[in-house]
Amino acid sequence: MISLSLEERAFLPGEVVNANVSWEPKKNKGPEFIVIKLLWFTEGKGEKDLQIVAEQKIDHPAPFGNQSFHLSLPNFPWSYEGKILSIKWCIEAATEKGIASQIEIVCAPQKERIRTAPQIRGPR
Repeated sequence: MISLSLEERAFLPGEVVNANVSWEPKKNKGPEFIVIKLLWFTEGKGEKDLQIVAEQKIDHPAPFGNQSFHLSLPNFPWSYEGKILSIKWCIEAATEKGIASQIEIVCAPQKERIRTAPQIRGPR
């Protein structure tokens, strides 16, 4: 079992994400490696985009353990939620077996996701 924990879940662009990953073996065998990734992705209509911004790898970890890590956020893109498209950020822990844990975070000014303003329709 692999789990992530974060001190915060909302960040300003350019800040550092401080987090911890901990793991326990399944059937007395630990993972061959653990990769921690900071990434953003799009959801909504159109083609999906995904970009890994930073990652740290733990090779041949002990069967039990935990480790802190620090990943720097870039200045762009900001977390955004619109009617057609959303941009989301997350921290992810993966092993040779795939994604083991994922936590969504916010990267935007005022530490709040940018939202599309409601459209006001006038009389026709």
